[in-house]
Amino acid sequence: MKMRFLLAVTALFCGATPLGAQEVDSNTGTSAEANAAPAKQPKAAPKSAATAKPKTKPKAKPKTKKKPAAKSKKPAKAPTVPRADHISEEERAAIAVARQQYKQDVAEWIGKTSTAKMHQERPQALLRSVVVLKFSVNAQGKVVKSSVRRSNRDREAEEAAMASLKEASPLPKPPAILVRHGPVEMHETWLFNKDGRFQIRSTAQKQMDH
Repeated sequence: MKMRFLLAVTALFCGATPLGAQEVDSNTGTSAEANAAPAKQPKAAPKSAATAKPKTKPKAKPKTKKKPAAKSKKPAKAPTVPRADHISEEERAAIAVARQQYKQDVAEWIGKTSTAKMHQERPQALLRSVVVLKFSVNAQGKVVKSSVRRSNRDREAEEAAMASLKEASPLPKPPAILVRHGPVEMHETWLFNKDGRFQIRSTAQKQMDH
């Protein structure tokens, strides 16, 4: 007993922990270390960029290829025809003579094919009708186009003039100088008497006086 008392007194002066205090608390029966506040746990480190999930970029829409515009086809160039002012004076005169001669040949030809409808004497002073026809003749003498150019609206006379031209086709072949650029265009006049017969102006006699 004395020994224990001495040890306790010695420990008190030396600041030593009483025997058994370190191991067990006398009041709670728990160790001092157990009563100590729990140590704070370290915060979790932020996720690195490598471990973070990459953000998905929106898919770009595929570019639609524009269809090239259709190339416009250039119209074919029309064959060039020499202009009238490129014709020399000698050639122009030759064309005029050939046209006048051919016009007379056509009038005589129509007179031969329409003898029963032709008026053989001088035309009357006052004619029933005057019909002007416009027609085109190709290199073979075929009438490829015809129309009434002028008349006094006498339908019967117009039909008679057109019929005589049709009956006379094919006409004599025109001179080459007239059809070298295509069919030659002609104008001719039909002079009708009151009886319905006619003459062609290019070969007609002079009209009677009043």
